[in-house]
Amino acid sequence: MAMQTQAAFRVFGGSRSVATVFIETSRRASIATDSTAQSPSLHHSTTPFSPGADDGRGGQALVEFMIGLVAVLVLFAGLLQVASLSRIHTDTMVEARRLAAEQAMLDVDTLTSPDYIHDWQQGDDQKSYTRDDNFTTANPSDFDTRIVDRAGGDTDGWDLIDSAPGSRFPDLHGSSAPGSLFGLVEGTDSGTIDLLPAVQHLIYAAPSIQVRCNVWMTRTKGLY
Repeated sequence: MAMQTQAAFRVFGGSRSVATVFIETSRRASIATDSTAQSPSLHHSTTPFSPGADDGRGGQALVEFMIGLVAVLVLFAGLLQVASLSRIHTDTMVEARRLAAEQAMLDVDTLTSPDYIHDWQQGDDQKSYTRDDNFTTANPSDFDTRIVDRAGGDTDGWDLIDSAPGSRFPDLHGSSAPGSLFGLVEGTDSGTIDLLPAVQHLIYAAPSIQVRCNVWMTRTKGLY
């Protein structure tokens, strides 16, 4: 600092104003240099660095992403399976109706001893309206008294129906098994659909599902 001051006096010819400015400038530069060398933390962030913090957040985000991805895939597989089941159900129903319509126009034997169903009981799977359900048989006379008799309204109504020429309703009214007089014919079709692996493991533990449709129609031969 002394050498810089003396040199300044010789160069500027002892001018106090110029020398004073030079000395003050040199002092400020020296103070700033010393402060920077002694306190480097003033120019850097004092936030502590933790290497494991970002890794933890990244791992959690990855786990959440995988869980969401699995849920989306399962939902997508379920939608595909429901769509395929609906398609094969529609196909089998249409085919069963077509077969029943063909049988109705032919000279074939009709159903003569239908089952009269009173109620359904759950099967081994404890689920209603599945293939292993069993039904309890109803009395055929209940069909006559609760359905056929009420169709005429009262006794006078049935007298009027019985007197109609060519009517087959009197046979229905007087039969002990009126269901055998309807002339029902059956059309049956079935199909099998393979289940997706995701559906097998998470929803239904079976390799495939069989869909079967039964359609009953009244025999129309001789009516047209």
